[in-house]
Amino acid sequence: MRFKELDALRGSAVLAMIVFHAFYDLDLTGAINIDLSSGFWWFFPRAIASVFIFVAGISLSLSYSSGRMNFLHYFIRGVKLFGIGIVITCVTYIFVPYAYIRFGIIHFIGIATMLSFPFLKRSSLLNISLGMLSIIAGFWLKGVYAPYPYLLWLGVKPYSFYTLDYFPVLPWFGAILFGIAAGNFFYPQHNRRWDMRETEALEPLAIIGSHSLLIYLLHQPILLFLISLFEKII
Repeated sequence: MRFKELDALRGSAVLAMIVFHAFYDLDLTGAINIDLSSGFWWFFPRAIASVFIFVAGISLSLSYSSGRMNFLHYFIRGVKLFGIGIVITCVTYIFVPYAYIRFGIIHFIGIATMLSFPFLKRSSLLNISLGMLSIIAGFWLKGVYAPYPYLLWLGVKPYSFYTLDYFPVLPWFGAILFGIAAGNFFYPQHNRRWDMRETEALEPLAIIGSHSLLIYLLHQPILLFLISLFEKII
C-alpha cells in the first residue's frame, strides 16, 4: 500500500531538485553566476536532500510495519541502491574526474537501508535521540581530516577533497532515524493515525514521487543536453 501524501512530498522534493540543478548547471556552464557556497543556494539543496532522506526513513518504517520484510530484504535493497551509486561514481569519474561522486546520496541511502534494520522496531523517542547524536557527531567530524579516503563514507574527508555530491553516514543517518521515528509514530501497523480523504490534487506530485529514482538518474543528462542545445541556438 502506498501513501499518496508521502509520494507527493517526495515529488515536491524532486521538482525542487530539478530547479536547483538547472541553476547549478547554468552556473557550471558559465551561463549565469551564482554563489552556491552560502545563503539560500547553500541551504536549498540541503533542505531538499533532508526531505528525500526523511521520507526514505518513513518508507523503511512502512515496509517493516507491513510485516513482510526481514533483514535480507533490506540488505538486498541496500546493495542494489549502492550498486547504482557505484555506476554514478564510474560515470562521473569519466566526465568530471576532478570532482567525481564517491559517496553521494544514492550511495548513502543504500548503506542506510542496510544499517536501518536494528532501529526499525525501536521507540520513536530512542530513534530521535540517536538521530540527534548522529547529527552532532557529523558536525564534529566536519573538522576532521585524514590522509586516506577509507573513512569517507563515515564523514572523515581526505585533505583537498572535492566532489559534486557528498552525503556521509554522519550526520545524514540522523535524518533516516527521524524518518523511522515519524513512520513508527504516524503510521503504526502500516495505518495512518488520522483520517485522510484522497484528493486528486496530490496525484501529479504523487506520480512524480513514485518514480523519483528514475527521475534522479535521468534529469541531469537531460538538463545538460537542453542547456547545451539552448546555448547553440542562442
